Amino acid sequence: MAREGALAVLTDALELVHKTAKSTNDNAHKAVSFKMDVTEPTEVNYLAEKVLEQFCKVDRLVNNAGVLKLAPLVGMVVEVRDKMIKVNIKRIPIVTKAVLPSMLKRKYGRTVNSSSVTGPLVADIGETTYAATKAAVCRFTRALALEVARDGMTVNAICPGMIETDMVRTTAVETNPDRPQSAVNDLARRIPTGRLGTMEELGELVTFLASDEARYTTGTPVLIDGRNTLPESGVFTLA
Repeated sequence: MAREGALAVLTDALELVHKTAKSTNDNAHKAVSFKMDVTEPTEVNYLAEKVLEQFCKVDRLVNNAGVLKLAPLVGMVVEVRDKMIKVNIKRIPIVTKAVLPSMLKRKYGRTVNSSSVTGPLVADIGETTYAATKAAVCRFTRALALEVARDGMTVNAICPGMIETDMVRTTAVETNPDRPQSAVNDLARRIPTGRLGTMEELGELVTFLASDEARYTTGTPVLIDGRNTLPESGVFTLA
């Protein structure tokens, strides 16, 4: 989005966000960074006010925070369950509500929420809570899109499949601690395109949905999974 000319306001609970902003600026694009916990309304509201005061407006919002911990329902640690619910579901209305009034006032806004194919379409063992949270993101997206449809705003969701991210690599380690790369390779072989998606491809889809070119698309969960959910049998192996 910064490459397309946007000033990217980056937030994260980790200090790493400042490194990301510096990298963006080093590439001749514009980004500022703030350390923030998206699950804490006080922090979110304070930063939203600060950003609106400094930059006058927020045109586009990308709700991208998420966590995953594989665990069977029986025996799942309550704290693990509650963290997934808090980060994956509760943070979206908190952050969206903080910037929505300014969008409504200007009759313009684009919101993109990060869901998953897990929950709305598929699930694996150990993903009961994660699947429920990601399905909830899609339902929230549709409901909010309807609320603001006459206010010059769109609200969409992306539903990634297997993307080469730190979360996928961590899950691979949990699945096959001795040979995590083998687990990643096995995933890739089962995808019709024969590979995992990239974060760059994910960013390009988000940028499109946040653009004016997607102004007639709203309330829509958009798949980006190499069509891993396409095979009827659920199994696809490249020769």
